[in-house]
Formats: sequence, C-alpha cells, structure tokens
Amino acid sequence: MDESVDERGTTARSSPTPSEEIAHNLNALFDQYRRAHGRKLPNEEVAEHVTAVTGQKVHRTWIAKLRDATISAPDPARLDAVAGFFGHTRDYLLGIEDDVKILRELREIASLADQLEAKGISVRKLANLEPEDTDLVVNLLQHLSRQQERRRSNPD
Repeated sequence: MDESVDERGTTARSSPTPSEEIAHNLNALFDQYRRAHGRKLPNEEVAEHVTAVTGQKVHRTWIAKLRDATISAPDPARLDAVAGFFGHTRDYLLGIEDDVKILRELREIASLADQLEAKGISVRKLANLEPEDTDLVVNLLQHLSRQQERRRSNPD
C-alpha cells in the first residue's frame, strides 16, 4: 500500500493495489488451511491444482509471487483455479465478493421497494414510523415469512 501525507502531516494509507489484495486474501486462505489441517500447505500443491485445472504449467514460484504481491496482473483462469482450490471465487481473492453480494442485495431491496410502492405502501413512510410501530411491522413480516415457509414445505 502506498502512503501519503496530508496537509496536517498525517500519514494515510491508500487502498491496497489489486495484487496486494490478492496476496492478503490468499495468505489468509493459506493460514486458514494450516489451522484446519494442522499442516502448512505447500505452494507446490496449489500449483499442481492450477496446472491440472488450466492445462497451463504453473510452478510453486508463481504461487509464491502471487502471495508476495509481485504479480500485478495474474491470468484470470489461473486466479480462478487458485481460488477454486480453497472453495472460493476470483472475486473473493480480489476482495470484491462482498461488494457483489451487497449490490445483489441492494437490487433485491430496490425491487421490493418498487413492489411496495406499486401497492401504495411508501418505504419512506415506513422509515418514519415510531420504533414500536417499526417493531410491529417487523414482527408481522417475520410471521408472514414463517407462514410462507410452512406453505412451501407442506404444499398440501
């Protein structure tokens, strides 16, 4: 990460580069593997997996460079294979998986708001309710959700 100094002389860190983000997340996965399996995971083992998945020969040194953030633009297919070894996606390694999930949830919320508006229920009005009234609405929605789940599991 680059450091910058503002007008007050305070040092601030900028956002990590994509290669730094990949290295950080990949090293976290290696640490998680070590804790779960009680042994260090050799770079060679991941490299063999990447080679098998992509058909491109990958050496342990490539994995080491990825972990050291010295590869600035890794091949997407190789990155997919590395992430897949750990049961994750390339987006996870790039640090954007959560962003993608958040965007998906925001789209769902916007869709729900549109559906409510079409039925004459203003989301803004719901936001202005008193706390006890908000609790009442939440309880009602939870009750309806449970009923819907019961109907789905027992479609008599």
